[in-house]
Amino acid sequence: TNVVRLEPAFAERTQHVDIFLQVIGNKKVLLADYSANGNKRANEIMNQNLSILTQHGFEVHRVRQPGTIGINNDYAHISYINSLLIDKTIFLPAYGLNSDSDAIEDLQRAGLTTVPVKQDLPWFFGSIHCMTAASY
Repeated sequence: TNVVRLEPAFAERTQHVDIFLQVIGNKKVLLADYSANGNKRANEIMNQNLSILTQHGFEVHRVRQPGTIGINNDYAHISYINSLLIDKTIFLPAYGLNSDSDAIEDLQRAGLTTVPVKQDLPWFFGSIHCMTAASY
């Protein structure tokens, strides 16, 4: 068994991999793309992770992310990767942001059927993957 170590998402306090990566098949993954939200450091880290994954033979599908929200010097990542995958259907958070449609497009391009689930911004309680982790 090989272990692939990735860099955690920038300024993400939980350091949970499900914020920026999801396995969707044998050697096939979704990886966060922060290029559109102006967070240069976050995107540099994900580009490093892209390089690591491709060197290990993974097929990587990038999913555009809206970024982070902050209050009182604390931050939460708004993630479409933190979703629930059942077979080839992905239940993803729909925050009511313009970026929702970008994420849906990226996920469909990866060969997934998308089911957007209306969700408030996460504020440290997690998104769909976090909320359903104990139930599947």
